[in-house]
Amino acid sequence: MKRMVIFLWLLLCTVPEALQCERDYGLTAKAIETNWVIVYPEGVPRPGPFEIRTWKAGTCCDYAVANNVDDVGFIRSVIGEMVRTYKKINN
Repeated sequence: MKRMVIFLWLLLCTVPEALQCERDYGLTAKAIETNWVIVYPEGVPRPGPFEIRTWKAGTCCDYAVANNVDDVGFIRSVIGEMVRTYKKINN
């Protein structure tokens, strides 16, 4: 069985998007090396020219908080989909 890591990022990367976070931290290589699965979901995009993606993480993330985004429900769905799609993930 494989274990799964969900990388929730919040403006930690040079560009706030999952692909750039993967490049910045190199966690995919580490996951492959240790036989884990890593998932990089993206938060909800805030309207505006940059469409900065945020999670419902308090005062830093006004759009997700103001719109009562259900991050927990979303992550549960991601986990469920990963487990259904990749049967060898140990939940």
